Amino acid sequence: MPWEIPFEKFALGAESTRGTAVTPPTEYFNLQGMITPQEEQYYPPDSIGVLAEYDRSEMVRQWAEFQGDGALDPLRMPRLAFMALNGAANTPTDMSTGLLSFSIASGGTNYAAGTTATLSGGAGTQATVQPIITGGVITGFVILTPGAYSSAPTTIAYANQGSGSGASTSITGATLAASGSAARLWTFLRQMTSDNLQSTTNYWGDPNQTKLLQGAYGMVDELGLSSGAASGTDGSTLSVKGHTRFPAQVTPPAFPAVALGPVIVPMRLQLWIDTGSNPYGGTPVTGRVVSVEHTIPTGVTYKYPASGPAGTITYDHVGRQKTHPVTKIVVEMIDLAQYTLFEQATQVKLRARHNATLIDNGLYSFVQVDGTGKFTGLNWADLEGSNRTMELEIAHEYDATLATDLRMQIQTTRTTVSVP
Repeated sequence: MPWEIPFEKFALGAESTRGTAVTPPTEYFNLQGMITPQEEQYYPPDSIGVLAEYDRSEMVRQWAEFQGDGALDPLRMPRLAFMALNGAANTPTDMSTGLLSFSIASGGTNYAAGTTATLSGGAGTQATVQPIITGGVITGFVILTPGAYSSAPTTIAYANQGSGSGASTSITGATLAASGSAARLWTFLRQMTSDNLQSTTNYWGDPNQTKLLQGAYGMVDELGLSSGAASGTDGSTLSVKGHTRFPAQVTPPAFPAVALGPVIVPMRLQLWIDTGSNPYGGTPVTGRVVSVEHTIPTGVTYKYPASGPAGTITYDHVGRQKTHPVTKIVVEMIDLAQYTLFEQATQVKLRARHNATLIDNGLYSFVQVDGTGKFTGLNWADLEGSNRTMELEIAHEYDATLATDLRMQIQTTRTTVSVP
C-alpha cells in the first residue's frame, strides 16, 4: 500500500537541468495535500519446495506522486502555467497604459444585441471592447481587456450589427490608465508541438519538522481550477497533481517568504460564450452563471530506461502524449440559449474569467481561460431548491487561430518568473 504523507508546507525551485536538485527553493505555495512515495518490488516465484511464497526480492522502480489543494492565486499562477502549459520564456504585457475609457459622438440606430467592435489606430496592444446597446443605439462600451498603449486608439469598426448604422467610427475622449500601474498580463498558449514544460525540485513538510522531503524532477500531471458562486463562503480553488523522483529526507533549507496574492471570489466570475466569427469575450452570460471548472492535463509520461549496474531505478526522462482540457459550466435555466447550442451541436468559443480584487485604474487581478468546442455532458439540477440549472462541458478542440486548444491569461502584479 502506498505510504501517504500529508504536508502543510510546499515550496519549489525551477531546475536548469531536469532532475538536478535545486536548493534552497525559490517559491512558496499556499497548498496543502499529500506526498506519496512509491516503490515496486520484484518477487521471483519460489521453487525451493517450501510453503514460503517468496524467498527473495529486489527493488525495481521508485518514484513519488503528489497532490495539493489551495486557493486559486493569480500571483502564483504564472509559475504553474510554466509547469503545466508552456515552459517558454514569457514577457508579460505592461498594463500601465491600458485604455480606461473612451466615447463616440453618435450611437447610430437599429444595432443588434450581438454587435461587436474592434479598435485600431494609436500604438500598442489593442484593448477588446463590447458595445452596450440600448434601444438599438450604442450608448457606451464595456472594456473587456484594456490593452497596453503608448498612444490612444483613434478609430472603431463594427460587425454583426444587423441593420444598425450611423454610429461614429472616430474615437473621442480616449483616456489611458495613469502611469505606474503594477498590473501585468501574462499569456500562455498550451504547448502543442514539443515538450518544454518546466521541471522543479519540490519540498514538502510541516511546520517545526526537523526533516523535510525533497523530490527532484517534479512535473505537473494535471491542474484544476474551480469557481462556484453557489458554494457558500468558499473562494475559488486550485488543485495540482504531479510526479517527482523518490523523495530524500533533507534538513529544512531556508524557505522563501510567503507571498500571497489576492483571493479570487466566485461571485466575481465572468463567462462569455460566442459562436461563428465572433471573438472570444464578445457575448457575456450575465445573471445566470453558477460555476465554472477547468481540468487541464499535461500528458506527461515517465520513462524508466535501463541505466547499468550503478544507475538509478527512477525515471530518467519524460514524454508527452495527446490530451485535451475540459471546461465544465453550470448556468441557471432562465432561458434555453445554452441548451440550444447543445441541441444543435454548435461550435462555441468559451471564455471564463476568475476575478480577484482591483489592482488600480480599472484593472483587476484575474485568471482567464479560453477554449473552443461543442457542448456535451448535459446534466440537470437545481439551485437553492428552486430554479433549474444545466451543467454542460466542452472537451477543448484545437483552435487554428490560436494554434492551441487552451489559452490562459493571468493579470497580476507579478512582473517576472525565473525560467532556467
